[in-house]
This record gives sequence, structure tokens and C-alpha cells, in this order.
Amino acid sequence: MAGMKEGVMTGCSKQRGEGTKGLAGMSRDRRGMVMKKNFVFVGLLVVSAFVTLTVFSASAFADSNMRVRIVNETRHNIVNLYASRVGTNSWEEDVLGSDILSVGAAMNLSFAGSEYCLYDFLAVFDDGTRLAKRRLDVCSVAIHRYTQD
Repeated sequence: MAGMKEGVMTGCSKQRGEGTKGLAGMSRDRRGMVMKKNFVFVGLLVVSAFVTLTVFSASAFADSNMRVRIVNETRHNIVNLYASRVGTNSWEEDVLGSDILSVGAAMNLSFAGSEYCLYDFLAVFDDGTRLAKRRLDVCSVAIHRYTQD
């Protein structure tokens, strides 16, 4: 062919079918080794996928469980509500902000994204009464009720 260098095709003189025998043309030991490598590789892929799915599923499950419904079953409005991690020396910001939790009303608090489960709660009522609930596990408690008694 014009313009082709001589020797470019060197080493490519295999007969048709040579080098493409697949597993059938291999020795029994070689076939066993190739199959074992493939089995180990597939096994590692399956284990890796399982671990990845388990970690992400557990994380999503934990986040979905970290919600608490606060219910005011008292005769007074809750004007301030604080939720602080156990061990914190001060009350964190008021989760109600400028709102109030009226008598008979409820609200949802989400702690998703937090790595903590135990919180202390402080409710301040419109008559000045303060009620603290210590060590509420937001990972397992779905509803917390403030009651009259």
C-alpha cells in the first residue's frame, strides 16, 4: 500500500482463530484460575454494592426517624420551645421563633442530619411556667405531648 511503512504489521501474523480460543481452548488448571478470579471479582462487586446500599439506607432511615411531633395538650400556649443536645450547657435557639404553639396545636420538629439522638427540651408557657423534659430520644420517640399534669 502506498504511504505505509514497512514492518507496521509485524507481530500481527496470527492465523484466524489463534488467540481467541476462550475458555474451551484453555487447560483445565488455567480455566479454573480464570473462573475463580471472575467469581472473586463478581463477589467483591456484590459485597461492595450491598455495603453501599446498607449505609445509604441506614442513613436515610435514621434521618426519617429523627422527627418529633410536639403536641400542646395543656391549658396554656407554649411561647418558647428550646431543644438542646444533652450535655449542652445552655438552651439553644427557640425553635418556635416568633410563633407560638397554641392549646391543642401540634408541630413537627426535624433533627435530620444531626448525629445526636438525645435532646433536652424546655417549654415556656404564656403564664410563665417552664417545663423541662430531659433526655428525649428523637431517634425513637415520634410524639412528645405536653400535658396538664
